[in-house]
Amino acid sequence: MKLLKLFIPLFFVSLILNCSGGSGQGTFFRINQVAVDSVNDRLFVSQNTQELFVLEASTQDSIGDQPFVSEDNDETTAALLPAIVSGMVVYRTGSTSRLFILGTIANTTGDLVLNRIRVLDFDGTTFSEASFSPIVLSDGDGATDETDNAMADILVDQANGYVFVSDASGEVLYILDADDGSTVAGPLNIAGTPQGMALDSNNRLYVCNSSDLDAEQLITVVNLNDFSTTTIDVEIPCSVIAVASTADATVMLVKNSERSQVKIREVNTTTYASSTAVASTYAGLSDGNLEGGSGITSAIGDIVVQADDDGIFNAYLSEVDGNVQQITITANGDEYEELTFSTSATNIDGGTSFTPSSGSDLIFFAAETGALVVIDPAEATVRVRD
Repeated sequence: MKLLKLFIPLFFVSLILNCSGGSGQGTFFRINQVAVDSVNDRLFVSQNTQELFVLEASTQDSIGDQPFVSEDNDETTAALLPAIVSGMVVYRTGSTSRLFILGTIANTTGDLVLNRIRVLDFDGTTFSEASFSPIVLSDGDGATDETDNAMADILVDQANGYVFVSDASGEVLYILDADDGSTVAGPLNIAGTPQGMALDSNNRLYVCNSSDLDAEQLITVVNLNDFSTTTIDVEIPCSVIAVASTADATVMLVKNSERSQVKIREVNTTTYASSTAVASTYAGLSDGNLEGGSGITSAIGDIVVQADDDGIFNAYLSEVDGNVQQITITANGDEYEELTFSTSATNIDGGTSFTPSSGSDLIFFAAETGALVVIDPAEATVRVRD
């Protein structure tokens, strides 16, 4: 199946700028993480000054006064937040949105450490700390100390009720129970420097590796049925990965951790030990490969990918210069095309997707200069809320 040509001049791209001043929302200054509860229609946005915004994901309207959590509004919850949130994900438990938050957190003696996860429950009206918060991450070896380890990424598996954390320093993957914080399995050893993670709909977890050693620059695929692993070599060290599956194909986009490059691959779902390059329909782009000046205009921040109702894959790559690249991949994973959205934001980084049971899917990215980038895939529009 061929895709409609998307290579059109940028002035035809619909770009809508919508500032927060007219909606009654607080002003974003240094937001750095976004997380979504699609069922309860909640969007959580963290800001570096121990603040949280809570919005309706579908409309981005405020839920209460904003920021919802700050020194002036819910000082108790604000004091529980890291000064800088390095990772934030949401697990839905009924009508409650449970936030798992990474960052520098004080231990029982008041020392700031990195191996803690703050867990906050939001019932739609107020925040409270979960009974098992904070979760202390440990590899179980008394001879090691995880307090200063670099936790690279955190990810929630809503279907299984798991929370995953990749430890770049300790070379392990933590697998936790989202309901009580207990260890489900492992930690699993991953040699090298485990980084970003992604889930497909076939019960597989993918873990990037940015090791300096070629032999360790592998994507580890964890079978969540039995926690066995395979590896895929895409011949680059990687820091960010995004994966999506349909009945016809599983595609992954992998960011090179050393330079501006993204590989676009179809996964061999028979073995989960290899992948093939997705062909480009445009002569100016390489098969399975985007580079600076050829499909990429600056440094990549994050990647979000999802499949629409027709099985077409749409991936979005955030960039430092304010552009967002849309990569559209055929349902069978054979071909891709690229389109550039230009926005008024810069330093666009962490992203997530809103996938309600009815209504339009949305993509959100945090722009660290103080804006929320909102993409509507169905309408091919981008809005910037600052």
